[in-house]
Amino acid sequence: MVKEIKLNGVEDIKQLNRIATSYPSDIGIHNEDTIVDAKSLLGLMTLDFSKPVLCVTEDEYFYKRIKKFLA
Repeated sequence: MVKEIKLNGVEDIKQLNRIATSYPSDIGIHNEDTIVDAKSLLGLMTLDFSKPVLCVTEDEYFYKRIKKFLA
């Protein structure tokens, strides 16, 4: 499943990372030309969050936990 998310600052990035690390499934975050693992805080910090990015995972429950970030 692919869903668009919008993060508004470092605290949102850290919260997304904390939630992602609590799930065993793979969670990828994509922008126009980069893909990072949502469980990597350093990787997340390299992305441009000035516009929405794509979140990719097959875990439906993960999307329920991050519903406030869904664009």
